[in-house]
Amino acid sequence: MKPAAILVVHDELDIPLGRMKFKTGGGNAGHNGLKSITELLGTPDFHRLRLGIGRSPHGGETTNWVLGRLTGPEQDALDKLLPAAVQAVTIFATQGATAATQFANACKPE
Repeated sequence: MKPAAILVVHDELDIPLGRMKFKTGGGNAGHNGLKSITELLGTPDFHRLRLGIGRSPHGGETTNWVLGRLTGPEQDALDKLLPAAVQAVTIFATQGATAATQFANACKPE
């Protein structure tokens, strides 16, 4: 499979919790999963659906935020985001990257 046909869905600290962005290519921004995928593919030129988890509202260790369990309003935001993310993946599979980009980048789950 060519990298241009691959969509990786991942968490993103630099996007507010509950939002998503679609992009193609780019750096890894310290994300170990993206680093590993880039190494395996030999290129960063694959599609990414970046699901915002934001930074911890309580400060503290990033690892605990990324790997911890969400509760309350944070979990509610994720629960609203996930159906829209599934729709973005479906649009990518059926209509391509341009349509998925337009949908994901404009989407504001309520």
